[in-house]
Amino acid sequence: MQVKGSTKVSNVIDFAKKALEKGEYRDVVWTSSGGGVVKAISCAEILKRSYPVHQITRLCYRKVDEYWQPQTEGLEVIVASRKIPCIHIWQSLDVIKKETHGYQHSSAKTEFYVEKPVRRDHHPKSGQPKGPGMRNNNNNKKFKQIINKN
Repeated sequence: MQVKGSTKVSNVIDFAKKALEKGEYRDVVWTSSGGGVVKAISCAEILKRSYPVHQITRLCYRKVDEYWQPQTEGLEVIVASRKIPCIHIWQSLDVIKKETHGYQHSSAKTEFYVEKPVRRDHHPKSGQPKGPGMRNNNNNKKFKQIINKN
């Protein structure tokens, strides 16, 4: 599925889930470039939470040349080359060879996945930090009053 920066994530997720549930398809490929890369990753992560998929991810760059005509005669054409990031995420309900570069199973946790410990240094109701610096701070009370007036 081609994901662009303007794509609504819920629409493509619903479409992909319905296709997998009906049995029409066993694979989904999320493809995107530029501003849509983040949305393609989000789509893949959301689908991983719903199905036990096997995944292969590929990253690449697409070279784009822009040609600018000079406004003054006698000057050369300006060529600006840019590399735009692209991503291709293949998710399959079928088993993929684990030796394949970029393979990831949906139940696998990588080194990037870290559960945050629960912080105990904040008051449970107000969320304000505990400690002597915040208990009787008149400046903090004045600041809250100014914010509440606005």
